[in-house]
Amino acid sequence: MSGSLAPRRALSILLADDSQILRHSLVGLLQEHTGTRIVGQASTGAECLKLVGSLRPDVVLLDLTLPDMTGFDVLRSLKAGQYVPHVIVLSLFDDGASRESARLAGADAYLSKSAAGRELLPLLDEIT
Repeated sequence: MSGSLAPRRALSILLADDSQILRHSLVGLLQEHTGTRIVGQASTGAECLKLVGSLRPDVVLLDLTLPDMTGFDVLRSLKAGQYVPHVIVLSLFDDGASRESARLAGADAYLSKSAAGRELLPLLDEIT
């Protein structure tokens, strides 16, 4: 076997959460991870959908509670679109009903916000 492996392309990520504090925390976490690059941030569902169309991120980190529409509505719109990124739901809700609803709407993964610090990076590594 010859040669070395080509370097992996960094995953492009769009953050969609109405909490500026959470987005800032995720930026800090993801900037330290060489396998990712943040391409945009959205604080509303409409902004998320618009940015996905223009930026075409590999992954959307999506909150379920946005001020203009639910994360479930955003998720269904993303999964029905022409360009379909991986969608990881990050939510305060850590119950079976929310997880199942997200799965049925097309989420690729579901993490509680309290677990995101330890579970998000390994999950992103699986996508690459």
